[in-house]
Formats: sequence, C-alpha cells, structure tokens
Amino acid sequence: MADQAGVRLVMVPATGALWGDGDRIIQTLTNLLGNAIKFSPPATTVTLSGAPREADFVFCVADEGRGVPEQKLETIFERFSQVNASDSRDKGGTGLGLAICRSIVNAHGGRIWAEKNHPAGSRFQFTIPLAAPSAVAPPAIEWSASMTPLNGEDRAAPSVLIVEDDLDLAGVMTTALQSHGIRTFHAVTGRDAVQLCGQHEPNLIVLDLALPDMDGFAVVSALRENAALARIPLLVYSALDVGTADRSRLRLGPTEFLTKSRCSPAEFEGHVVRLLENLTNRTKGVQHAA
Repeated sequence: MADQAGVRLVMVPATGALWGDGDRIIQTLTNLLGNAIKFSPPATTVTLSGAPREADFVFCVADEGRGVPEQKLETIFERFSQVNASDSRDKGGTGLGLAICRSIVNAHGGRIWAEKNHPAGSRFQFTIPLAAPSAVAPPAIEWSASMTPLNGEDRAAPSVLIVEDDLDLAGVMTTALQSHGIRTFHAVTGRDAVQLCGQHEPNLIVLDLALPDMDGFAVVSALRENAALARIPLLVYSALDVGTADRSRLRLGPTEFLTKSRCSPAEFEGHVVRLLENLTNRTKGVQHAA
C-alpha cells in the first residue's frame, strides 16, 4: 500500500513484553498505518515507533500528511467519523477503523489518542500494559460467552456464522451481510461456534483464528469430527497471513482465506456475497444433474 502511494515506511525498533491479544494489537497497528498512508502525500514518511514505560508500552504512528484539525482530535475515534465529508468518497473506508482501534485498546485497559505532528501531519498513539513486572495487574478483558442469532426472520435465506471475538468488528460484518438479506449468527468463542453449528448448520462459516478459549485450528478440528459439519464451506478471516501448511489444517468444505489487513469491509462483504452465490449455483447444478 505504501509503495503504491509513494510513501516511505520507517520502523524504529523497540522491545517490550506485553499483556494482550497479539492479533488485536496487530489489527490496531494495521488500521493506524493504513490510515496514515491513505492520508499522506507522495514522497512523505510514515513512522512506526514505540517505547516501554513504567507500566505500559506506548505505540506511535506518525505521518507527514494534512493532519487532523484540533477540534477533531477527540471525535475522530467515534463511529462513522471523518475529518472531511468527502473522505468516505475520495479515500474509501467505513469510518469505523479508528472506533475499532479504540475498542481494542480500551479492552486492554490502555488509552488511544491523536495529536499534531511537527512540522506537519498527525501522531496516533496508544498504550498496552506490560506483562512485567509482575506487580502490574493484568487488564480486565471481558469476553461475552454468548452466541446470538442476529437475524432469523427469513429461514429460507442463506445463513452465515461469524466466529469473531472482536464485538465491534463482528457488528460491522453482521450489519453489512444483513443488508443483503443474509441470516447471520455470531459466536464469540470457539466452543459456542461448534455448538451453534450443530444446532443451526450454516451455509458458510467466517472464522477468526484468535479466539479466547480455543483457536480456529481447534474449531476446525472439532467440526471435522462430525461428517455433516465437516462439509460446511469456510472463509478464514484472520489478522495474519495463513501459510500453506496451516491452510491444509483449516480446510472443511470449500475453504478460502482473507487477511484482515489486506481486505476492506466492503471487499469482505462482496467476497461473502459472491461465495454464497457460487455455493447456491453449485447446489442447483448438482440438483439438475441428479
């Protein structure tokens, strides 16, 4: 993305042992870096740096772009907030990226804020608690263990099970898919996902790999033990790229892979819709052949 925009990326090395969810921290950094690149003119620099403090680690993403106006430094983290009304049209995006970042950081007991960069641009910073010293209490990250059917009116409509512990992201995904008449179910934990599949076999599973109880690999392994569930189409939607060896461990029925940092919400939405259309057409083809 930086290469295409003609923007230089610089990383200032720093080390620290953090107490947190690695995938969610990477997701936050990806959102902030993506925004910085998006709003930076060519031949400027975006810098990622960080430093440990007494009880936490502070990350900083600095750019040399147009900057965030003083009156927007707080409201920019609200849902659907844009610096300019034309940003959504000209730059793309849903206006939810920074709100998701704030939700992730708050769940870790950290803080996120924006300030002016000098001589130009913005600095977005956030903190994550350190794992050491042991005197630092772990942040109170509470995960909902419930599984909620979110749209069950049209039983004939295709259904998607979203397995995602990031409640804000799950909400965005759910709203987008429901706008297409797709029935959606949401499971926060892997165990709930397996149980929900047994109760309401979905047409497609969207699976995050980092879950609070069992990871995505364990979810797939559990589903494979049931012959019917082992055939469910799967879309692995992960913060990290999935290598060839790991992909073979994650296959159920027709299986595809998307990386969150490389896929906008709109692209995710379109991908799921196309998958369901292809699956429907494939099913109709089998029925005609029979």
